[in-house]
Amino acid sequence: MLRAPRSLLALLALLAIPTVASAQPSAHPAVSLSYAIGPGVTRCPDAPTLRESIAARLGRDPFTAPSTEPQSHLSITVLRVGRGLRALISWDHGDDSPPALREVASSTDDCTDVVATAALTISLALDASRSTRASAPVAPIASVAPIASVVFVASASAPVYVPVSAPAQAVAPTVASAPPLPRSRFWAFLGPVVGFGSSPAGDLGAALDLGVASSRLALSLGVRADLPVTTIQSSTGGSVHTQRLQGELALCWHSPLSGDSLHVHACALGVGAVLLGEGLGVDQPRQDTSWIASIGARAMADFRLSRRFGLRVRLDALVPVRRAVVKLDQEVVWEGAWLQGSIALGAVVHFG
Repeated sequence: MLRAPRSLLALLALLAIPTVASAQPSAHPAVSLSYAIGPGVTRCPDAPTLRESIAARLGRDPFTAPSTEPQSHLSITVLRVGRGLRALISWDHGDDSPPALREVASSTDDCTDVVATAALTISLALDASRSTRASAPVAPIASVAPIASVVFVASASAPVYVPVSAPAQAVAPTVASAPPLPRSRFWAFLGPVVGFGSSPAGDLGAALDLGVASSRLALSLGVRADLPVTTIQSSTGGSVHTQRLQGELALCWHSPLSGDSLHVHACALGVGAVLLGEGLGVDQPRQDTSWIASIGARAMADFRLSRRFGLRVRLDALVPVRRAVVKLDQEVVWEGAWLQGSIALGAVVHFG
């Protein structure tokens, strides 16, 4: 898809902004400004910064305080819509004509970029309106036909402008009672894990994961430590004390299923582990370490409870590339299974 510079496309969009001729043209028509930020929207410029940005582009401050005199009024409302943001711009000309409505939409949650695009659009619109008022002939308001509005769709690189039909009348923006939760760039998971086939007995331990995510992909690093256990008796009556420690690397694809409250993940998983063993009750007890490597898949479901916290269910299936073997008095008393797995349930914290 071809993308044009923001300033050029915003200039083209001005052709869609209706202007109203005045019986007494003014080079600097009175305009007031209001600015609102909806729930769930963060890191936005404040109102003075927005006003200064528009004034800097025009070379003058076009805004006045609201008064009882008829004047134009511009309002900007920034809302969260799904994973992105949308700035609703309404221009009330102070007469009987319906307000001109515009939207600046972004697929990202960068409020600064959305507000900057809105400021550029407003400054160009005010400049075009000033020129039109200074040169247009006197005409009754009723003779000015509404022109199609423009939706501004901003991406991470450059905005794309798509024309849509103009509304028959002004529609007030609405805010959903439960706005979607913000997309997190980083997360941490901690919880108990139960496995099978990966250690001699009692694959019970704890798992900790740290991850970073984009809109669809995530990369995580994790560690798992099983509780030490004493099991397995040989024919000579000895036993083995074992503990498994492992590190994990997962590359995941993720997507929301029910709004932003439920996310599912499908991952490719690589595991490197050690099985620590110590012989007990034998003539020549010794300690040894077995190195293990496995590959497999991981499935996860995240249930968001709030902006920062949630619950995660995690299922792993692994095929060992290198299996562990436990011997006692030269007797093989345990071998790792060819299919191993685990299930974990814990808390996840979203931040960033």
